[in-house]
Amino acid sequence: MLFLPNKIKKASVYNGKGTFQETIRLFAKYSEQDWLSFSSRQSWEQHKQALFLYIEALLYTECVQDVETKYLDLFKKVHDEGAQRFEYERNWFILLNLIEGCLPLFQLHGDTKQVIEKLGPLLEREPLLTEQKFKIVYYMALANVQDGNDVDAKAKLADGLETKEPFWITKIQELENRIHHNREPLFVELARGTTWIGAASLSPDATITAIMYWDGLLKLLNTDDGSEIAVFSDNLLLFQEEKATNMSLAFSPDGRYLAVGLGVGIVKIYDVQEQKLCAEHLHPGLDWEQLEQNAYYHEYTYVQFSASGKYMAIVPTADDYDPQGDDGYPIPLYFGTFYVIDFHTGAVVLEHSYKDRKIGAISFSPDERFIAVGMFGQEVTVWDIKCRQAITERNDFVWLGLPDRVGMTQTLAFTWRSDKLVYAARDAKITVVDLSGDRADYRIGIEPGYAACALCVDSKDYIIAAKYKHNQSLIISRWKIDDPNEQILYKSDRYVVTELFVNESHDELWVAKEPVIELRKYSTGELISKWDPYSWWYSYSVISNSVAINHVSGLAAFSYREGIRIGRSKRET
Repeated sequence: MLFLPNKIKKASVYNGKGTFQETIRLFAKYSEQDWLSFSSRQSWEQHKQALFLYIEALLYTECVQDVETKYLDLFKKVHDEGAQRFEYERNWFILLNLIEGCLPLFQLHGDTKQVIEKLGPLLEREPLLTEQKFKIVYYMALANVQDGNDVDAKAKLADGLETKEPFWITKIQELENRIHHNREPLFVELARGTTWIGAASLSPDATITAIMYWDGLLKLLNTDDGSEIAVFSDNLLLFQEEKATNMSLAFSPDGRYLAVGLGVGIVKIYDVQEQKLCAEHLHPGLDWEQLEQNAYYHEYTYVQFSASGKYMAIVPTADDYDPQGDDGYPIPLYFGTFYVIDFHTGAVVLEHSYKDRKIGAISFSPDERFIAVGMFGQEVTVWDIKCRQAITERNDFVWLGLPDRVGMTQTLAFTWRSDKLVYAARDAKITVVDLSGDRADYRIGIEPGYAACALCVDSKDYIIAAKYKHNQSLIISRWKIDDPNEQILYKSDRYVVTELFVNESHDELWVAKEPVIELRKYSTGELISKWDPYSWWYSYSVISNSVAINHVSGLAAFSYREGIRIGRSKRET
């Protein structure tokens, strides 16, 4: 009988050639007691190395269940018993993570995100042997390919993987062939810059993608091929001097103009057709150095157009709130102020300030008669734009209780006939207000402790809402107005939904759970596509990116580091 060191050498050669059955024959008669029989640290390390090779052979001979039910736990047991006698050994940690990290790739419905989460940290934390690094990068690239993510798979394979083992050379070639022949990638990358992207927007017909980098550079790109249509550098100085930090982008409904919201109440209008800056609105028009002392930060100006583009709403806002930085100063008045602009004349047709309030949502009615404004934890008011008067008000608008979600939210919406307003209310409620005044408010109760963090209304007066509670599952539900029966479309992991869009003609529900975008069947909640940056590369920190959804055209744009990526619906043409 061969000594274990000789078996390890043989198994290494067998696995390197892909003759895994030979490795299995070497260790098939080993019992649990055999694997746990070691008398020295050197013997312990040899047992772990041999068991790793055996598990690898089992995975590549379709014996995944054996690994799941027996040998993964046995590997941990071998380590634990040895660690009690010989102390921690770093190589075990690498081998264990290699097994756990690659296992989902062999499972029928394995989660490729777990591959990235398990293996990614090894590349940054641990000194690795060449063969270990090769397998880690290979499995991460394979996870990308299984997701349809050719962009990041190519980037990983271009990292200079080295191996002399025939089996692994073949596996790399197979992976490259899969990428080459993939006709339905998860997304395409349009362009890359030198700094990260802070905001993105898609034109109404989705032919143009607008992006703004964190340094203030603004670009218009052709969505089909990524070619540059126009570049604007007039905001670079504002960001270089740190007088602005965040931004928002919004196309006019006809696609002719792009509005860029900066600082506090600074809005620049660019003529897309003429490729020039054509107007600037300052309401109040402050940069970071001019702001009052307060606990809100990441300031920007939110911009929204009415249905035909007749009006433009401007709301100075801030994304984040720091309770520890709250020094007792009142909420600055500009965070409780909104402006409605006649877009063609530039005149302010409606302006109002709410003292000691923070505006959290705003929406035009589809017929452009009304605008609704919600203040976090306070009032929600409907204004008649032409008359410049508030026609109705309630005092129970939602407070989400999320310090990083105090910018503008999608928590109120008009029905398509502009006859009702639906809004997220306090005390686990969703409220429907009849604007004719003929009927009393209708309230939908949701689970205690939950709040509607995003909602919309479809053309048949169905309310679609995302229900959030800290450390609990996210719930997406649907109700017919005036019908208390709830249809739960799906439950998901703990994310906060920022936007919901419905395309009824294509049975699509688009869900933005930044940085993740999901496309689901509207009728059932079944997942169709998912764009999740945490499945692309490993990140120690929270990934922050900008997303833009054009549910009419079936496209989503999302920034990722310095790049802008486009995902498409799988609609039948």
